[in-house]
Amino acid sequence: MISEKDEVIRCSICRREPVGNDLPRLVCPRCDAMALNDAARPAETVPDDGAGDNPVYIDGKQCWRRYAMGGWATMLD
Repeated sequence: MISEKDEVIRCSICRREPVGNDLPRLVCPRCDAMALNDAARPAETVPDDGAGDNPVYIDGKQCWRRYAMGGWATMLD
């Protein structure tokens, strides 16, 4: 029997890539690379500023990014 702790959590978009379980409905880096902003352009980030586009869209699905410490995590809405 697989415990909840041992369960592999997969990307909320593609369901293929494993992702961590620190945040809900995480998106894998491969899908995150396809993120578009409201203007249908590649989503932008300002790593040193900890800011960037929100929401972003991946395969037409609305997602949100949490920016912190020069990086971000993308989660399906």
